[in-house]
Amino acid sequence: MKKDKLSAAEVVKLSDEELSRKVKHYETIERIGGVLVVAVFIVGVVQALLQDGVSGIPLLVLMIILGIVIMKMIPMRAEEKKNALLIQQLGGYFYGELARMFGPEPENPEMPIDESFLKSTNPVRSPWEDCRITDFHEGVRNGMRFSAANVLLSRRLMVDHPEDSSTYISGAFYGVVLRCRDVCGPVTDIVLRDRSEFEYVVRKNGIPENVDDLRRYYPTRKDGGLYDPVAFSRYYSAHTSDGKEADDAVTPQLRELIGKLEVLAANGRVAAFSLHNGELMLALHTSYTFSRVPDKQDLKDINGIRMSYTASLTAMAALLDLIRESCAEM
Repeated sequence: MKKDKLSAAEVVKLSDEELSRKVKHYETIERIGGVLVVAVFIVGVVQALLQDGVSGIPLLVLMIILGIVIMKMIPMRAEEKKNALLIQQLGGYFYGELARMFGPEPENPEMPIDESFLKSTNPVRSPWEDCRITDFHEGVRNGMRFSAANVLLSRRLMVDHPEDSSTYISGAFYGVVLRCRDVCGPVTDIVLRDRSEFEYVVRKNGIPENVDDLRRYYPTRKDGGLYDPVAFSRYYSAHTSDGKEADDAVTPQLRELIGKLEVLAANGRVAAFSLHNGELMLALHTSYTFSRVPDKQDLKDINGIRMSYTASLTAMAALLDLIRESCAEM
């Protein structure tokens, strides 16, 4: 569920019970609309098959158009109204929690995470063409300035078939990109990048299939753990920002940090990690989403929405604390 700022003066506050009832109402409309769309498509296909030859094609096209119109007018519109209502009622809580944990955001971000930054850092080996960046925030945690965003890097692939050519989205990265300032000395210069190439099958909503178990996409590490220097060099390339090999600069403390990051992310894997000019960059494959209510959250459970959103911020706070404490020991 996305968040947008709204003037508090425009909000007529509802109780949790009233808000839950309205959400349930919109979700009922969504389900009814979905059933109607499926029914229209089925009727269209059946009627087209009953027609002779190509004479049924115009009817099929008409029913498809009608189905699309119904989908836009009923379930999609109901979902938009539901999300707008939730943002109207809970937006103040979301931004209050962000400010409580990470302070006010600057008007002009000092550490943007945008397409140009991602192209310059190129955090994955797998090819990508498109990027989707959501929930960008910049703030401070225990004196350390940071910025973070949820990122999807993907490309569209064409599947050629004599009878049915189609396109699908292949994801090269799905997870969190993080920047932290003043976490190391200015002379530290190292870039780690996962040597493996793998891609996600991405659904139309921009979320990978099997998002709760992303580990099935990762190549298996069979020849030792991250703490073993020889095995680590097989998993990650190490070089300086100007491209020189830097395997000797990978310290036990750095290997330990990479291992801790993957443990903290539960089903995550570090795609890229760099320390340069006092700044840290981390690209972490993970199903965790920062500053966002999980898609599987029951939106009728209003207090559950609050708790899951706060949990997403608490998880980022734990990640930042781990980075700050680990870098201080390097």
